[in-house]
Amino acid sequence: MADPYNQSSEMMWFKRQSEPLKEEFYRKNHCEICETTPNGLQIIKQEVESMQQIIQNEKEKVEFLLTNQKKSEEQIQSMQQIIQSNKEKVEFLLTNQKQSEEQIQRSSVTSNSCMRCVKAEQQAAKCMEENEYFRKSVLEYAEKCEKAEQQAAKYKKEYEDFRKRMRGDVLQEMRNSSDLSENINDPCRESELLKMYDLLKTLHWGRAKEVLKSTCKNAKQIHETGAFIIKEIFKFAQTEMNDRKKKIKELFKISDMEINEKAHVSQKISDHVKAAVDNLQKVFFHSSEIQYQDFAKILCSRDPRLNMIGIDFIAQCCKVSCLMALHNPPLKPSWDTMEAPRTCSLGFGSRNKEQGKILFPAILNNYVVIHPPELF
Repeated sequence: MADPYNQSSEMMWFKRQSEPLKEEFYRKNHCEICETTPNGLQIIKQEVESMQQIIQNEKEKVEFLLTNQKKSEEQIQSMQQIIQSNKEKVEFLLTNQKQSEEQIQRSSVTSNSCMRCVKAEQQAAKCMEENEYFRKSVLEYAEKCEKAEQQAAKYKKEYEDFRKRMRGDVLQEMRNSSDLSENINDPCRESELLKMYDLLKTLHWGRAKEVLKSTCKNAKQIHETGAFIIKEIFKFAQTEMNDRKKKIKELFKISDMEINEKAHVSQKISDHVKAAVDNLQKVFFHSSEIQYQDFAKILCSRDPRLNMIGIDFIAQCCKVSCLMALHNPPLKPSWDTMEAPRTCSLGFGSRNKEQGKILFPAILNNYVVIHPPELF
């Protein structure tokens, strides 16, 4: 089928359409026009012209339409070109947009990386400052530790020297003083001496009182005589034992120069002196009653009044008092209740200041009352 918008095809199409109309018009109207109208040909001519005019109008319309269609096609083609151009522009813009987005993304990543780098650099700088501070602190602490170690070594040396100096005294005190501890293998330890003292006050004094009854009128005179004799025995024993300890120390005497040059020599000598005194105490502990009876005879020869109580009590009292005097530290008798501040805590007061009221004295260890007196 031919294109209806093509001009030549349209003309042919119009002719084909107009031919049947002409024939039908001539067939219907020729005879009538010829019969009724004298100028029938003239009318037909007019009709033909009229039809030609109509055809011409239609042709112009068609041409106009064709022209408009061509313009439209041109416009359409122009629009298509514009659309194609715009499409290309849009594709170019989309491509550029995509590239821009990628570039922006890369820039963002780069920016983020740069920010992270900056933060990392700042953190690294901060860490370096902290490390430098810690390094200085470690050096300071190391210096302080070194000084502390030197000071500790100095104190340790001083402590070792002090321990060596005090070892003998402390061990001796612990061995002989019941306030700290006692050597249970030592027969002359403080607790044993106090037991001997208690036995002297009970058993031996009971026998001595029976002896004194034959010469004394009443109990008061018995106690006064007993207190006098006991005091004289303790004084004699204290003096005798102090003289013997003094002689022992004289045996260990060395020059003052040696003591000043070597301090440890003095400490060793002191240890040996104490050991000698301890041994002397053991000798007196294991001595027979005969030696103490000799002491009793010496006392009776000095004061005949001591014969009133009998040799046995005097000998036993001499033994106890001698062992107490040789104890380390010495256990000293006290007839003054005001002399020791702990007297009242042991059950006797200080209101009785007369020495005649004390039968058996209080026993002191370094001015501390370890045994109360017995009053009458």
